[in-house]
Amino acid sequence: MFGKKYIYVGVCFFGSRHPYSYRTTDSSIRINNVVIVPTPEGEKAAIVTSVGRYREKEVPYPLDKTKFIIRKANHAERKEFAGVDMRMPLDISTKRVKTYSGEAIVITDKTERDSLRKYYSGRADVKIIETYPKSQAGRIIERNDAGKKNKIAVLYHQEHLWGEETYECSECRAVFATREAFCPRCHAEFYKTKYDPVWVDEMAEYDGDI
Repeated sequence: MFGKKYIYVGVCFFGSRHPYSYRTTDSSIRINNVVIVPTPEGEKAAIVTSVGRYREKEVPYPLDKTKFIIRKANHAERKEFAGVDMRMPLDISTKRVKTYSGEAIVITDKTERDSLRKYYSGRADVKIIETYPKSQAGRIIERNDAGKKNKIAVLYHQEHLWGEETYECSECRAVFATREAFCPRCHAEFYKTKYDPVWVDEMAEYDGDI
């Protein structure tokens, strides 16, 4: 109904950074697999860098000019690629945010990292890395404030009756779920954090409703 799709595989030979396109009918081939492919010099081992499925009008290289992968490599043939990882590294320990007067790169917290891991869990081409520990969440790594002074605010760490935690900006009263270095709404910089036991008021309201 939607037309036949062809599997194209990008591969790199040992010591080379330039990928070459091959075709296959083996749907089990994944990034980092080592395969045996035909070359003008004979059969060679190469590591898979990408896998894509395309309709005839979308193929990255003409069908009749693209050679087929011969097979997956055996244990001995894979040895020269030991330790090689062709996935794209993605650092989930930092994020870029807007500030009142520019931009900054800050360290993410556990909630944000868990969300990113879940989002990229199905991506075979991505390698999750963490260059900064989540215990440093909110710390500013780099900033570009365009020479202007940042607006500052207090970050209220709110603990709710049923165990939920939220954060509130003293400047614009925005409420959000993760600890931030800058307010997501007004972009003010949080210069200190105050504990706010909102569960006390919630308990009073709960008792009043009974």
